[in-house]
Amino acid sequence: MAFQLLEKHYSFGECYQPSMKTIFRSIISGILRLLAKSKLAKSKPTLIGITGSIGKTSTKDAVVAILRQKFQVKAADGGYNTEIGVPLMILNQRSDNTSSVASWARILWKAFLDVSQGEHMDVLVVEMGVDKPGDMRELTKIISPDIAILTSIAANHIAPGQFSSEQDILREKTGIAALQKKNNYFITNNDNPWIFSYVHTGSTRLRYGEDGANEFVVSNVTGNVQGISFHVKGRSLDHDFRVPILGTYHTSVLVPAIICGELLGLTGEEIQKGLADFQLPKGRLRLLPGVHNSTIIDSSYNASKAAMLHALELVDSLPAPRKILCLGQMNELGERTEESHLEVARLAAQIGNLFILVGPDAKIYEQELLRVGVEKGTVHHFLDSQEAGKFLLPLIQDGDLVFVKGSQGGVRLERLIAEILADPATAKDVLVRQGPEWQNR
Repeated sequence: MAFQLLEKHYSFGECYQPSMKTIFRSIISGILRLLAKSKLAKSKPTLIGITGSIGKTSTKDAVVAILRQKFQVKAADGGYNTEIGVPLMILNQRSDNTSSVASWARILWKAFLDVSQGEHMDVLVVEMGVDKPGDMRELTKIISPDIAILTSIAANHIAPGQFSSEQDILREKTGIAALQKKNNYFITNNDNPWIFSYVHTGSTRLRYGEDGANEFVVSNVTGNVQGISFHVKGRSLDHDFRVPILGTYHTSVLVPAIICGELLGLTGEEIQKGLADFQLPKGRLRLLPGVHNSTIIDSSYNASKAAMLHALELVDSLPAPRKILCLGQMNELGERTEESHLEVARLAAQIGNLFILVGPDAKIYEQELLRVGVEKGTVHHFLDSQEAGKFLLPLIQDGDLVFVKGSQGGVRLERLIAEILADPATAKDVLVRQGPEWQNR
């Protein structure tokens, strides 16, 4: 199972049998790890590691936006957050072509040259993703963060060979702080019920959330279509912030970035300046212009139950004459697949006027929507995102709000959005997964 998960992203050539592939993967991983550690030993940056079930990339981008005002910051643009991806990012290498031993030999040679040449960086920001038990242990062999961030715990990757419960996920992700020294910091979202119950020893834990007992207290949270506003108080910080993104729940990814800024000596005014033009990554609740003067909320990057429910609550709060909900299935939920889709469908039924459902498991949405009384003619199920987009295109009316969210695997709802953009030529610039490595998947 571990190899199959890796092979999904990295190919080691057809000539290897599974046992040989595993050996080859281990060798490549070990060499990359040694090279990455060697480079970091030379440049000695402050290491910031980010993990969580939701919001890693958004948090990373916010950290970078804040810290780049005063520091030379290095961070990956894409999802380089695995035991292979992290060292590749540190070594300025890409994984676009890894189809043979020769390809990997070229990558390793260029990585060696990268270490030899050196690179100045004050801060390194790394996403640390885990899909199964043991992943975090492998990542902390590469870096042990000076500042570790845990954004959330949710029921992702619940499947055989992965995790069986949120408690298992919590145990794995808190491993990010396992090797930290006492003068390091572990920033945790105390509004998350699973993290709230976690007892941490070792490094200095900085909790953030609405409770007044937290080291950083978040208050006065408001939001509208122009952005969100909130106040953060803790240590030397006591400041109001305004960020031009949708969703008040995004304080869970913005506040740890703000705390990083405070820890590294930035003032509240400097931190606000870094966030003044901040945008969420592609496919994460971005507003896009659609056909017929419609507005698209593009959340096509991925989906979990918690993120889907939060996003639907946001859609419910926004004014629009008609709301179209394009919901893709949610993957990696294991035994919770049916109940999670049922819960999302019940909330969606209270919000939407037209429903476009994509993916085999999205059939559960359809059945539940009809069961709770949604008009049959407003519910449409598809297996293909592009087909769904073509169907939706002539149905969109002036002023419609079109919400799009679903998992990546087998869904790819960015293909639906491409069919309904006001200017289809902008798709490659505004949508997620538009690189050449995605075109034939």
